[in-house]
Amino acid sequence: MINGCLEKGAKVSESALLQDKITDEPHEVDILIETHTPGYPVTIAIEVIDHNRRAGTPWVEQMHKKHEALDTHMLVLVSRNGFTKPVRVKAKFYNIEAITFDDAMTTDWDLVARMTESGFFEIST
Repeated sequence: MINGCLEKGAKVSESALLQDKITDEPHEVDILIETHTPGYPVTIAIEVIDHNRRAGTPWVEQMHKKHEALDTHMLVLVSRNGFTKPVRVKAKFYNIEAITFDDAMTTDWDLVARMTESGFFEIST
């Protein structure tokens, strides 16, 4: 689905391994989008959770900590069953996008990649 939204030359990898900038150990990212906007490389990490309940704050904190040491420009968290209200507050504080599975399926990922380069972006449905 994401591949179909991206311009030619973009690369989408499932279960991509990124090197920790501090320890050099590999960390798995559920989905990694690598593309270029005019003159700038853009890397978007997408982490997905599929529980029977809404995603809670501990998961956001865990993903934030994990991605602090990874070389990405944007982190998107996707939960099939949504997020608790505190998660949305915490994600916004950390500049993390928190979207539902349905939102992820209707997102224009090419536009996300282009807007990420600007340094200001928020996914809105």
